[in-house]
Amino acid sequence: MRPTRTAGPRRVFVDTSAYYALADPRDANHALATRLVAYIEEQRYRQLLRPAELADQWSPTRDSRINAWEIVHQLVRALEDPQAGSESAAAQLVTKLGGKAESARELAYRLFIMSDRKKRNLEARSYNALVQSWPEIMRLAAEQSSAQPQQADLFAEV
Repeated sequence: MRPTRTAGPRRVFVDTSAYYALADPRDANHALATRLVAYIEEQRYRQLLRPAELADQWSPTRDSRINAWEIVHQLVRALEDPQAGSESAAAQLVTKLGGKAESARELAYRLFIMSDRKKRNLEARSYNALVQSWPEIMRLAAEQSSAQPQQADLFAEV
């Protein structure tokens, strides 16, 4: 009996250390990283990226395959970007995401708990910052969406 496969893309998370090993031929794990990347490409896995590795100009309106992982990390990136990161930047993203943003808060909380248990302090701090900022991000998103001009209904009663 063959195992059944799900319809969606297969995903794998590659830690940044693998990329460092891949870039440095003198690294003790260079050969392993090279084989890993070749295997990922051969098996057509879709990599899960960290916030710093995501595209700066990402927009949920242009992405047809949005998932909760991507939303969380785009929000973390918007919140922590050294040049333009802020709760306001994250709120702009939430406004574009609409109802899809709520799943991101739940996932960020779970990722915080897992990162904290595994003593991955940098990741835990990022996820916790998103969870703690969530009420303010949502308040700002509500302000931004109410401030956007609404098209008048041609047949509305006055």
